[in-house]
Amino acid sequence: MKDEPSNPAVKVHGSKADITIVDKLTITDKSSKMPAIQVEKQGKLVLAGEVDIQNVYKGIVADGKGSSVTVTKGVIGVRGDYVIGVKNGGTVTLIDGVKVNGGGIGVKDGGTVTLGGEVKVQGSMGIVFMGDKGTANATVMGVGAKINLASGSTGAVMMGDGALMLNTVTIEGVGVGARVTKGTLEVTKGSIQGTTVGAEVSGSGVLEVNGRATIVGTTMGLRVTGSGKATMMGGSIQGGGSGGSYGVIVDTSGTVELSGGVEVSRFETGVYVKGGTFKMTEGEITGDGKGTGVYMEGGVTLSGGVDISRFATGVRVEKGVLIMNQGSVKGFTGTGVMVGSEVKSASLMGVEITGDGKGTGVMMMGGDVKLDNVRIKGVAMGVMMEKGGKSLTISGSSTIEFVGDGVGVGVWGEVKSAELTQTVITGKGSGTGVYAERGTLIIEKGTTIDFKESGWGVYVKGGIKNVSLTGTTITGEESGYGVYAVGGDRYDDDVR
Repeated sequence: MKDEPSNPAVKVHGSKADITIVDKLTITDKSSKMPAIQVEKQGKLVLAGEVDIQNVYKGIVADGKGSSVTVTKGVIGVRGDYVIGVKNGGTVTLIDGVKVNGGGIGVKDGGTVTLGGEVKVQGSMGIVFMGDKGTANATVMGVGAKINLASGSTGAVMMGDGALMLNTVTIEGVGVGARVTKGTLEVTKGSIQGTTVGAEVSGSGVLEVNGRATIVGTTMGLRVTGSGKATMMGGSIQGGGSGGSYGVIVDTSGTVELSGGVEVSRFETGVYVKGGTFKMTEGEITGDGKGTGVYMEGGVTLSGGVDISRFATGVRVEKGVLIMNQGSVKGFTGTGVMVGSEVKSASLMGVEITGDGKGTGVMMMGGDVKLDNVRIKGVAMGVMMEKGGKSLTISGSSTIEFVGDGVGVGVWGEVKSAELTQTVITGKGSGTGVYAERGTLIIEKGTTIDFKESGWGVYVKGGIKNVSLTGTTITGEESGYGVYAVGGDRYDDDVR
């Protein structure tokens, strides 16, 4: 929004100018690039009668703190630039019933726009905030108001220092719902609906979403790159159910924090952390039986009961550190939690992992993995430790239930150690409670292994270094074996 000479059709200037027009106001201009109405220097204008503004280049401008324009009814049609412009703290209010077509809403260095109805924008951007005054604040409010744009456009663009608040506003019909590169965009209630991307934060931009607002993006819900940050309290991030789609993407040094029960649904990948940090407290991540719930190459913290369901893989960690406290991973068709070879550590506490009767509860190929009070069931393989896995610790009254000829805990490959304390392993077929062929195996302090049919309680192969069973109960039925060991150093104490 550029400063231009003042020769609009209607101009109100100065703090003593307080004007109300009750008659019909008609403005038509096919050539000028000036606004139809301009109010400045604390002037006030109320259009109480019918307004018919058509084919103008710019609609209404309110410039300066204390300057205001109120339109109660009528039509505003713009052929070129913005339909509403506020600068330096100006205020524009459109009462419900005012019809607006053409350009979007421009904000420079602060101001307030209140919308009572629907704004149809023909341009490439709906709301644009710009300026370099870091203390500038702007608000666009609307009770049920809609900003409807052409497909491929951007709903809200935050590209200036300061803060822009969208309060109870719905943005729809756009390619990208909101784009933030500088400053802070605050969204309260309402919804941002992009046909491709819901919201995108880059550079030093900040996005704050609360009041159970909704972000919709067919291929991507929320993306944060650069040093950008996004926080969301309550509400939902919704996709279109298409392949190759992502609910949340965190890249480079970006940060995303979801709290208050945010629901992420209908994406092939719920959350993808390529870099930066992702934290989620409470809430749900739901798929349709394919893809991955959380795929991470950075730092991820899931706490307070995050429920991940209906993916092929619930959580896949390739790098960094995973912390999951409470919550669940359910309805997966492949693996509940997969820990890659370059992972530093993964810690699960109070988590419930439930498969569909096949698949693996936890598969680890690297890092130090700790399971505390974790409940695994509905799987063929409870916990698999292979390749470069460092250490596995299962404790805190954890339970593992597996079916068929599977394995409760399996240790393959070059691993350091596996330690089970106060753990209950139950097999419901001809499988093996604990299978180990590498590293050191320690089973102690109240661990119980219960196997059926012709299975094995503990099966140890020749590649194992040390085996220690202390205070362990092994119960079998029919023709199975309690402990089968070949090679390695073995120590048994109080084994029943």
